[in-house]
Amino acid sequence: MPRNRLRILAVAALLAALVAPVAASALENPKLNVIQHRPSPHPGDILGIRTATQSPHLGWGARLGFTWTASPLRLINDVTKVDTYSMIRDSGVTEVSGSLGLFGFLDVGLSVPLVLAKGEADPRPQTNSLKLRQVDGFSLGDVRLGIKGTILGGNGKGFGLALAEDLSFPTATARHFAGDDNVTATTWAVFDYSRRGWLAAVNVGVRLKKAVELEGAEYGHMLLMGAGLSAPILCGVLEAIGTLEARTALMKPWSRKAGDSSEFQDAVDLAGGLRFHWTNLTLSAVAGGGTMKGYGSPGWMASFSAAYAPVLEKGCVKDRDRDGVPDHDDACPDAFGAARTAGCPDKDVDGIADRDDRCPDEAGPPDFGGCPDRDRDGIMDHMDLCPDKAGPVQHNGCPDSDGDGIVDSRDPCPDQPGPVQAGGCPDKDGDGIPDRTDKCPDVFGQPRHEGCPPPTPSTVRLTGRKIEILQQVHFETGKAVIKADSFQLLKDVAKVLVDNANLRQVEVQGHTDNVGNPKKNLALSQERADAVRAFLVAEGVAGDRLLSVGHGDTKPIADNRKPDGRARNRRVEFVIVQ
Repeated sequence: MPRNRLRILAVAALLAALVAPVAASALENPKLNVIQHRPSPHPGDILGIRTATQSPHLGWGARLGFTWTASPLRLINDVTKVDTYSMIRDSGVTEVSGSLGLFGFLDVGLSVPLVLAKGEADPRPQTNSLKLRQVDGFSLGDVRLGIKGTILGGNGKGFGLALAEDLSFPTATARHFAGDDNVTATTWAVFDYSRRGWLAAVNVGVRLKKAVELEGAEYGHMLLMGAGLSAPILCGVLEAIGTLEARTALMKPWSRKAGDSSEFQDAVDLAGGLRFHWTNLTLSAVAGGGTMKGYGSPGWMASFSAAYAPVLEKGCVKDRDRDGVPDHDDACPDAFGAARTAGCPDKDVDGIADRDDRCPDEAGPPDFGGCPDRDRDGIMDHMDLCPDKAGPVQHNGCPDSDGDGIVDSRDPCPDQPGPVQAGGCPDKDGDGIPDRTDKCPDVFGQPRHEGCPPPTPSTVRLTGRKIEILQQVHFETGKAVIKADSFQLLKDVAKVLVDNANLRQVEVQGHTDNVGNPKKNLALSQERADAVRAFLVAEGVAGDRLLSVGHGDTKPIADNRKPDGRARNRRVEFVIVQ
């Protein structure tokens, strides 16, 4: 008995092992996307029908939509060969999408569908190897990436041409028939006509997808055709919309046979409704259904959506001169003009309407009322003394290459800056005599001496830092009284100061030896410097050119221990400060 039980258990285990894979595989649904109502993510399209309408550069949009479909997937009972049953009885799809316009002719969009589906159980016996798993619950659909490029027209400009591409990625689970196996690519050729708020579009496309077998039929590449119409009720505010979408097998189009599974290849769906616009918000409500048995074609459907998108031009407004500028924005509604001149003519195409252009036949910048400025120096040609050479306003438009304030035409040295006093030529010593004619270009001089300084008295020598006196100034002992034998010496110093006006400030310094009280010596040196300054002023030297400073015995130039050293330290010096 135990041995028989073991045999029975072994046979049962073997049968279970053989049956289990068959049962498991029988309940795995194929990956076939029956969601065929796929609204475009691009603003301006008509439901699933693409148009040549485009958003402006970096204009973005977002959409939230909900679509309810009844019986989008009906199958033939391969047992009775007659009855059909709804593999998917009801399907609700919530779709979130976004888009971004680029360069005014390209739009990129992304759509993410969330699917809630309920289906009937497969009526075939459990032993049937083709028995499908019942659809029930939520699933993520195939995420779609859409790209649309406009080649011609669009946005109310008459005939339009565009190309569109959709890529669907296999993000859905197989059980809910909400996605295809592998990446699916759909390419559309878009033709439309838009004018005064009306928009009619025709799409022809091909969908390339991995073939999937279901109920004995193979569902693979598809040929797609569609047409859409948007008719204004209140142009730019309320419009009626309608679409027709047809699908069939790419290799054998419209080859269906009644009662055969091939009739589920072909579909023609109709939808219509209203679309309302308020600034950037768009609300849509549509309903429709399928006229054939093709998979994904619903018995009926209803769809609602709310979208945010840029306000798109629909050509609703009047434009009498047909210049693309609406009459209500056209300052010259009966004369053809460009948008940048508010619809008014601009013969010289300088961006200034002829009626406001002071020089309507010659292009010029707005700052000059449309008059030309050939050298582009900011001065109108009729006010520019040098209209073909750029120059600053302060020189009436004439150039000053060396930037010395003298225009090149009057500057004998146009490439070398120089002061006005030297006619615009370099003058290193600043005496007003150009270096090229100055016989002493490094020393301040006078014109009557050809740029050289006047001859100095034999008692005085002029250096770069001092007026050196070759004799000493004598004072009465212990006093600040100048002795008469030093009068001529100081007169010679005064003459040098008068002849050399470039010596703007000179410091008269008084010094003593170290004999006596240092404080008294400091006071005495200050008094003697003041006395010398007063003498020079009396001789005609401007007082503001002279400073007097007493240094006492603080700056000796010789040894105070020797008589001749002390004599040298008792001195007056004239130091050039400026």
